[in-house]
Amino acid sequence: MKAFNKLKSHTNRLVTRISFFIRPRIYKKPTRTAIYFKDDAIGDFLFGSPMIPLLQAQYDQVILVCVAPVLPIAELFLAKSKIDVVDKAKFSEDLEYRMAKLKNWLSLEPSLVVMSSLRSSFVDQAAQVLKSASKNQIRMVSTDDPAPKKRRHSRFYTALSAHPPDTEIDKKYLCGAHRKEHLLIELALEKKLTPDKTRPILPAKKLKSQRQDPYFCILPDTGDPRRTYRTDDILSVASRTAAKYKMPGVILSAQKLKGSYDNLEDLTGATSLLESLSLIAGAQLTLTNETGLGHASWMLGRPTVMIMPGGNFAHFHATDPSLNAIFDERPCFNCHHNCQFQFKDRFPCIEDIPLSKIESAVAALAKNKHA
Repeated sequence: MKAFNKLKSHTNRLVTRISFFIRPRIYKKPTRTAIYFKDDAIGDFLFGSPMIPLLQAQYDQVILVCVAPVLPIAELFLAKSKIDVVDKAKFSEDLEYRMAKLKNWLSLEPSLVVMSSLRSSFVDQAAQVLKSASKNQIRMVSTDDPAPKKRRHSRFYTALSAHPPDTEIDKKYLCGAHRKEHLLIELALEKKLTPDKTRPILPAKKLKSQRQDPYFCILPDTGDPRRTYRTDDILSVASRTAAKYKMPGVILSAQKLKGSYDNLEDLTGATSLLESLSLIAGAQLTLTNETGLGHASWMLGRPTVMIMPGGNFAHFHATDPSLNAIFDERPCFNCHHNCQFQFKDRFPCIEDIPLSKIESAVAALAKNKHA
């Protein structure tokens, strides 16, 4: 009996030790991780923002990989610890930095990788490494750029939703950019969703303007002078509107302005991205070129007059009721800025928009707010 009890005791200790080492492997639930690469400009990032909460609903951990300019907006949707900011120039030039980033993404052992941009070499390289070096099978999904010349990297993906070019507006979606992100989300989640679930909306409660007086915002830049309407004319319209309706205009410009304008407050270089968004969120209306912060304006529900070129018209022309798009429609629209005409400073489809058309649209909104 004594020998039996001793054997039983040894057996119990052995089972305990084995259980101690085995139990974590048997009972520890693996963390399901999704990595979302969103290497894009402000407007493109906003259109992709619904991806974040929808992935969070299905995965234990969602990591967003983005570039520095969109970080303040990313932090409206995700904790900073879940955001990995990439310096694209350093990634391209610094081998040690590049390898550290790639190893970090591999160490996360993602089960899903979503690529929402094929514009950057760093995204292409990340796709190649994650696909080839991972021990586990990773699902990779992407929507391709509308331009056929950008589809050369499609072989890196296990599934590719290469949508056709946006040649006409599909009223089921806000615009072509929204349709692109909607297709990507459906592909990533492997289920059908209504466009309402993928509608991009900025969290307005986190963007509070400190100003109490009525004002409106002017965004005269796009970053590409070829598709930027004449700055002097835009600001002249804004100045006349401000004087007529006793409502100051706030200029949010990235480029230094030449000269000054009556009744307009020039905040060029004086506001952060979030401060600019907060000012837009509290404005009576926004006068803007087709640019990222301009899209943020109608996403915030602000009455928005947007001067639009024709290069990617269907891709960016939103059917949202807050948007009043001003354009000079012509048969060559949706050329992806491969303009067939000779031009000196800017594309003809933006140069030829009558100033009176812009002023009438602004006046109609200002009058409505002033009433």
